[in-house]
Amino acid sequence: MNDLSSRAVSEDSASEVFDSQYYATSCGSQPYDHSHPYWGVFFGRIADELIRSFRPQRVFDAGCAHGFLVEAFWDRGVEAWGRDISSFANSDVRPDMRPYCSVGSIADPIEGKYDLITCIEVLEHMPEAEAVRAIGSMARATDRILFSSSPTDFKETTHINVRPPIYWLRLFAAQGFAPDLGYDATFILPHTVVLERAGAAPTERDLLACAELVRARVVLAEREQKSRELEVEQTRSAEKLKAEQTRAAEKLKANRDRANYDEAYLMAAIAELEAELEAARIEAEVEREKHRVVVTSTMWLALSPIRSIVSFMPVSIRRKLRRYLGYR
Repeated sequence: MNDLSSRAVSEDSASEVFDSQYYATSCGSQPYDHSHPYWGVFFGRIADELIRSFRPQRVFDAGCAHGFLVEAFWDRGVEAWGRDISSFANSDVRPDMRPYCSVGSIADPIEGKYDLITCIEVLEHMPEAEAVRAIGSMARATDRILFSSSPTDFKETTHINVRPPIYWLRLFAAQGFAPDLGYDATFILPHTVVLERAGAAPTERDLLACAELVRARVVLAEREQKSRELEVEQTRSAEKLKAEQTRAAEKLKANRDRANYDEAYLMAAIAELEAELEAARIEAEVEREKHRVVVTSTMWLALSPIRSIVSFMPVSIRRKLRRYLGYR
């Protein structure tokens, strides 16, 4: 038993262990308080099913925490009370339910008689001797108990008394209670059972049969949970792959668009150069034609002797002659 578990067994220090941090992080994916509507719906469904099945008039919730199940029964017209070791949990009880939810150990006597006592995921948090006392207290206050205690969760640091189902079934049998094998309470948890006061003590065979049924339900629930987790992981992987494919397709399209743009730009540039070359070719052809016309003209041929004489003149004289004739 570690230090934290040792502190958990002391009633005086229970509020230090079962505090706001505990209820925010140790009771499932949702913080366990009245700010989350999930819990009201969850416990409301439990109350609906228990009322439909057993028609109770008075209910006691052993380990009531924030009083969700107590308020769910009252909201449906069924009188209910509860007790929990955590003063912090009790401080979050709905204001109108505070007269019905007390702080204390369920190992202490439970006053009054009840048609049904519920004890959901509580005894694994208690030392063995106190858990045995709690079973006796519940047995003296009712003839029907709805009970669950995790048989496999050893990771939770406040779980100091995790036991297999047969262990609890034998303790209840010692108090004159037998499991109701015909009632399926797995709508709460796969290891939940209903125990009723029996005219005759249940046989070991009956207890083992019930324990095996609970074990099979737990295994099935674990497999279904793993299947759901695998399905979720496969969905995430498929979505991730699809997103990567989409990004790759978008990048490929962008590259293609860029390539198409570059190709179009290059073709336009080539066409422009070809047009300029063609214009230059035409201009050169025109100039050659002009030159041919000039050099083959009668005037050009007649002036040929003069051009020969001029070619021997000094440059300065030729310039003056050109200016005189109107040439620059």
